[in-house]
Amino acid sequence: MSAFEEITALLYRYCAYMDAADFEGACQLFAKAQVRLPAMQDMPGSAMLDIWRNIIILYPCGTPRTQHMVTNPIVTVDSDGKTATCQSRYLVVQQTESVPLRMIAAGHYEDRFARDAEGWHFTFRDYSHLKLPGDLSRHLRTNHASPANSN
Repeated sequence: MSAFEEITALLYRYCAYMDAADFEGACQLFAKAQVRLPAMQDMPGSAMLDIWRNIIILYPCGTPRTQHMVTNPIVTVDSDGKTATCQSRYLVVQQTESVPLRMIAAGHYEDRFARDAEGWHFTFRDYSHLKLPGDLSRHLRTNHASPANSN
């Protein structure tokens, strides 16, 4: 696969993990990365596991009842072929038993990648570009101390 294909596969794999509530799988994508959250310092990607478990609402089906979509990836591979950047757009839609299908978030990611013997991996993700927040009340807890699996 080309660098573009491998990098976009990482973007899409992240969406699949999040929609399946496979936070461990999603976190593994950031094992060699730093992440930036809104109003927070950069942190190791491994810290995201506890954050996701604490803030994302899961439903009886075991998922957040979302579909994450990443579009319009602009991938730039550096001349050395070992590092790359990508800016992409994202949309998140959600449907619950009490709420019809609707868009709950839109924004863009700024990502950096590196290639090693195991292939391409994230080295940085900036989560601070939520441009169009919708009603996130059925997706994210405002009380981060809540148990991860409440309904």
